[in-house]
Amino acid sequence: SKWHLYWDEPPRTRLPRRLRRCRTGHRGCDFLLSTRSCRELEEPVCPRCPRCSIDPFVERYGGRLLGGAEAEGTSGSTEPSSLWDSQRLTPILFANCVIIGLSAGLAGYDHGAASGALQNLVALKGLKRQRHFGPLLQGWVVASAWVSNIIGNLSGYYMPTPRIALIVAGLLETSGSLLTGFAPTLSFLIMGRLVNGFGLGLNAVAVAQYVSEVAPANARGGAIAVQETTFVSGAFIGALVGQHFLRIRHGWRTIWGLASFFGGLATVTMLRMPDTPRSIYRRAARSAATETSQTPEAAQRHLLQVLEEARREAMSTMCQLRGLDFPDQAMLTELEAIERTYVSELNLRGRASSSDGPQEWWQEELPLLEILQSPVHLRLLLAGCAVNTLPALSGSEAQMNYAGQMFRMVGFHYQDAASAAVMMYGLKLAMAAPSFMWLDAVGRRTLLSYGLRGVTACYGLSAIGLALHSPHISGVGMLASQAIYQSCVGPIAWIVSSELYPSDMRARGCALASATFSITTLLSVQFHPLLISRGPFTVFATYAATAQAAWLLTRVTVPETKGRSLEEIQEEAFQGRLFRRTSIMEGRSLLGIEPEPDAAG
Repeated sequence: SKWHLYWDEPPRTRLPRRLRRCRTGHRGCDFLLSTRSCRELEEPVCPRCPRCSIDPFVERYGGRLLGGAEAEGTSGSTEPSSLWDSQRLTPILFANCVIIGLSAGLAGYDHGAASGALQNLVALKGLKRQRHFGPLLQGWVVASAWVSNIIGNLSGYYMPTPRIALIVAGLLETSGSLLTGFAPTLSFLIMGRLVNGFGLGLNAVAVAQYVSEVAPANARGGAIAVQETTFVSGAFIGALVGQHFLRIRHGWRTIWGLASFFGGLATVTMLRMPDTPRSIYRRAARSAATETSQTPEAAQRHLLQVLEEARREAMSTMCQLRGLDFPDQAMLTELEAIERTYVSELNLRGRASSSDGPQEWWQEELPLLEILQSPVHLRLLLAGCAVNTLPALSGSEAQMNYAGQMFRMVGFHYQDAASAAVMMYGLKLAMAAPSFMWLDAVGRRTLLSYGLRGVTACYGLSAIGLALHSPHISGVGMLASQAIYQSCVGPIAWIVSSELYPSDMRARGCALASATFSITTLLSVQFHPLLISRGPFTVFATYAATAQAAWLLTRVTVPETKGRSLEEIQEEAFQGRLFRRTSIMEGRSLLGIEPEPDAAG
């Protein structure tokens, strides 16, 4: 049955204008009331329908639902969805993104503090039983966190919601930082780094997923840019702390131990945050699966009841996160698209062998084997993994974890190198803070293309500085490479990998893509000290070559997703239209070879 929302003022009772609901044959808001609730209505209050009543939730939130989300095309409104308040980066949504970003800030702190802590540990012989640290052992102290980071990435799939994953990550990061700070031996130090890295791995999967699920399509880039800003802010704080304790005996204990404060703060704040609307619908689908009905009709009634509760909670949550008192038309359309996606999957995966057999409605995300066998899912997975290799291929992760050593490599003195590292993080923060202004205005592929070519040119400038025996020119090239990376490449890696996957592989896709990032970063961080020992020319030549390889990889594999909701990206992928904007597909189109529509797998 369809339900139509309308404003009316019954002439007989002269009641004030109030939002009412009644059963009609028109298209409209069929998602606020189930058939079961209809039978509970008793008091007739409207001359148009003998069985209608006022619902408190509808009375509060429904004033802007006139015509329903389905009837958007007939409501007479021609205002673009980007002009609605719910589709903007409102101050409340910005503040909530900052709160969520505390977890990203903790990961950034570990990046920024690693260089100073390692230099203090090695130079001042901070461990009694371990006086000598070779290049590979130095790399292992930093890279050990990335080993468990991979396990944390893959464990993110088994977390029920991104919110729970962030809470668990905060607890692990707190305990791991404390264990590192109080480590009496190298073994305990590595153990603490492993525990901390496990939490950072969960963090990497959940932060971008949480933000991408609560932010509107027109502001998703800006919302995730807030996470990148908090990440860089944490790295800047870590670099400052590392510089301050660089010459203090056992300063590495304080540097790494202070991360426990940020971990505890991130845990407490996430305890007060709600689940995302899509998590609410996923939970509703699992709830529907707990009851095995004997007939399809009984299963349908149970599903409608569960969905009705999920609609109310999701709408209230979205209003809370975006700072709105009432949902507007664009938010209703967005919620309807989310519900339609999950209901379609329930119908596709439902099993009703006969009217007497049990009706099962829900299946968890696709197994890895089915993802690899589906052309669409496999292509999306490869594109997301390709984007997550960019931080390592562009040399950014190596520079962040070994900032002080990099500046010393080109000729800076010990203390000057630490100051230059702080300057680098300050420059990254200055570029990250306003990045939300252009991330949703310029295409993802355009930013990646210009950014990676700019990074390559900066490495060339650093090599020229080495040839001229000018540490300052080399330092300027390194600073410029990080500024360009931060403004064009870094945020896009977070954005694309969080919005590319369909709902039936989103958690697993984010986990696998994050694991790809951790593996490539592990290799970069582990062998970077060995690369430095080969000479600065080798370092810059290697990263210039890998940055160019990254540029070619993105042109071939990464599609354009700017301005599209998660559901629109999913629909375009299954219809074969999403990847027509990659270089390979563009070239085939120019040659007159039109690609066939993708199968849904």
